Amino acid sequence: MIVLIIILIMKKVKWLFLTISPCDAAELWQLGSQDAATPIMQGIIDLHHDIFFFLILILVFVLWILVRALWHFHYKENAIPQRIVHGTTIEILRTIFPSLISIFITIPSFALSMDAPLIEAMLPSPNRSSSEDSFGLRVLCEPWPIIPNLGLESSILNRIRILEDSNSPFLLGKEKGEYWAEIKQSLRNSSSQREYYRGLDFENRDLLIREHKHSCYKIFREVLLSNPSLEEAAAYYPQESFIAFLNEKRDDPDFCHPGHSPAEVDRLEILFLNQVEKDIVRHGSESIHIKRVLGNLD
Repeated sequence: MIVLIIILIMKKVKWLFLTISPCDAAELWQLGSQDAATPIMQGIIDLHHDIFFFLILILVFVLWILVRALWHFHYKENAIPQRIVHGTTIEILRTIFPSLISIFITIPSFALSMDAPLIEAMLPSPNRSSSEDSFGLRVLCEPWPIIPNLGLESSILNRIRILEDSNSPFLLGKEKGEYWAEIKQSLRNSSSQREYYRGLDFENRDLLIREHKHSCYKIFREVLLSNPSLEEAAAYYPQESFIAFLNEKRDDPDFCHPGHSPAEVDRLEILFLNQVEKDIVRHGSESIHIKRVLGNLD
């Protein structure tokens, strides 16, 4: 009864809601939905109406409980408050009823996850013209736009800029901004959302490897600066040799095992780079990796 009264009041004061009726195109200050062009959109609108019905019932019920509690437990009505420790019945009811409401809300939402009935509804039928049918099928079958992960993309961009500002030799010798431009173009050319996330994950792992290489290279240069004799006694250019040592490790048979996926190879390479970095930090010029690069390993 209370719900019907609320609906009647809303109808009487509908001018307060401005444009509340569905439209073929969006209008200024519109609160309602546009006319559905596909069964999927119609299902979304129906689901919204169903959930909103339960929301109104819950709102009215909760408000009624609050008002009743404030009225009956006012200090003038109950000068001596009751001490209620447990209420088994009310605790059972307040657990069961929300579960039932969730089930009733879940049932109509299943229609949106079943594509076959929705597409079948758009197939040619005697009640619709062929132009309407073809339009509906085109709308349902057209590819969805790629939704970029702006947070992760921004993180990758900032990390690339840090490497660029440090003149890192592990950015393939590209000009400033060129490396990120190629990554962004590759991500935007993805054919599907799944391919986009797969490419984004690959670029994130690849950049992580380059960051670890740059960190190892930075520590290696600090060791050379603090020990000039190492560079003088080296048989080759030590910095170029160290870069080649890090880059060629990925071709190691232990990494390129036929059973290893690209993600597994990346994981093994990151573990190796972590070991190199820790070993150089701990042992300095006596690191086994530095000796191997400089040709001083006995």
